[in-house]
Amino acid sequence: MMAAMTTDRTKQNHRLARIAVIGMAWSFPWSLLGMQILAILGALASLPGLFSTWKRNGLVFLDGAVILYLFTATLSMIPAMGLGFDALRQSAIWTLIAYLPFRLAGESAGREPAFRWGWLGVACLTGLYGFLQYFWGQDWVRPGASAMYPAPADPLRFAVIGLFNRHHTFGISCGMSLAVLTTLLLSGKTGNESRREKEKTKRKRGKIFNTVFQRNHVPLFLLLPSFVAFVLTQSRAAWLGLLAAGLAGFGTRLWKRRSWALANVPLCALAVVVMLFVLEPGVGLRLSDLLGTDGERDRVMIGEVSRMLQDGRPIGGWGYGRFYSQAAVLFEQAAPQVKIRSGTHNDFTAMVTDGGLLLGAAWTIVLLTFFRTAFHLRRDPAGRAAGLGGVVFLVAGLTHNLLSDGEISLFFWALTGWLASLDAGYRERRMGDGSRIPGHSQASSSK
Repeated sequence: MMAAMTTDRTKQNHRLARIAVIGMAWSFPWSLLGMQILAILGALASLPGLFSTWKRNGLVFLDGAVILYLFTATLSMIPAMGLGFDALRQSAIWTLIAYLPFRLAGESAGREPAFRWGWLGVACLTGLYGFLQYFWGQDWVRPGASAMYPAPADPLRFAVIGLFNRHHTFGISCGMSLAVLTTLLLSGKTGNESRREKEKTKRKRGKIFNTVFQRNHVPLFLLLPSFVAFVLTQSRAAWLGLLAAGLAGFGTRLWKRRSWALANVPLCALAVVVMLFVLEPGVGLRLSDLLGTDGERDRVMIGEVSRMLQDGRPIGGWGYGRFYSQAAVLFEQAAPQVKIRSGTHNDFTAMVTDGGLLLGAAWTIVLLTFFRTAFHLRRDPAGRAAGLGGVVFLVAGLTHNLLSDGEISLFFWALTGWLASLDAGYRERRMGDGSRIPGHSQASSSK
């Protein structure tokens, strides 16, 4: 009787976590508040089920890496309690709770149509809003707020911010969504796998019409508004991140001798970018002037201030999220001309400054485990999608503090939990009946 009640409670927890996962996916392109609320509710619903799962099946590598990171970040705060306190940045660690609902229910929720199509619909609408925001220069949803972020490149009127507060946050969020959704849509998982495989064998390779205009690729065009808004954000970090994800994704397709015809998809995207450069010369100017702006020179000086702090406490750091409060005096002494002093503008540098070599090593382990798991699951479209979203995050994080941006850090930890859920499911099936990764057929494994 007790066992039956426990099973029913576990199923209910899993159902609630799955709802939270789908709701968070719908919130990624536009709502920080939605992500926060659903992450909290999903975490509360997930904990009992996760404890039961971990007790029954043990931890996967990503679980261990995330626990190590959380422990090290918390440990770094203890000796720094008497130092200056920055509630906003120190509390950024809480976004890690997005890992929990995706860890429990990410695999099952990610294969539901509502997850993919709802996310696609919201991304399309958000992209349309961003384009209209740029075209008319108004923010109808928040009439009391500033209409748009001032354009970094003068020829371009505005840098679109969507429903977020900064152009780079909106741009990186769009880039991560584009990487994930494009991968899921290209996989063509329609529920009729045998028919899809038959149609794939009949397809002529190298034909743009046959590749792009297939029935299961038509929804890709719903991502065009999001892609246009992504370009108009003028976030170079986001542009480079999505470019890196595209190259990584195409590389994994070729790794196992996938169709060369898929090259036409990034070529079409490149054509759209070139067209936008022609129509708006400010976009091209923004990309070509990578190192000549005041912002880039400021980043170099911020790096020098960060290294000065690291020399003071190289092992344990100054405490998670304390760079802003501890660097204030050094900025006045060494770099008074720097205006934006809110962070190190690099996630790894922030980890080493805040938590010393210990937290830097823990963060490196998280990233290495993340991409090791993604590569291991590259045959699964969901695993490949989460991994490519992580590529956008990694590259964009070279010039921004994304872990302290709730819109992006919630997104990243959700992708991390999704990968861990997929890895746990694969391991459980392999130990149970020897089945392979979804999409990894016996024929393809013999190649």
